[in-house]
Amino acid sequence: MQKVWKTLVETAKDEWHSVDTIEYEGGTWLVPKWLDGPTTAFRKPARLVRVDLLSSHEIGGLGGVGRTQILSVPIPKSVLEGTESPADERITVLQEPELFLRVSGY
Repeated sequence: MQKVWKTLVETAKDEWHSVDTIEYEGGTWLVPKWLDGPTTAFRKPARLVRVDLLSSHEIGGLGGVGRTQILSVPIPKSVLEGTESPADERITVLQEPELFLRVSGY
């Protein structure tokens, strides 16, 4: 099962979002939105936003559980929503990759 953790992302001045994060094809990717998979046991990312070329650091788990990191570089909300391309060439966006992840509990 693919491990999912949280990344805190600043999208505007003093506006932060907790975004699911996974490892995929040797990189670290944000998953801002999930889509239903072929069965209820699976889901797939609507888009992936690669961020491993950006500075980040681990801060422990939110609520004392799991892994959480904080991204040191802001990413506009429009990039996370898929309505705008990133201006920073270190950020890559993949729309609806062919990747299905098992949902915990199945």
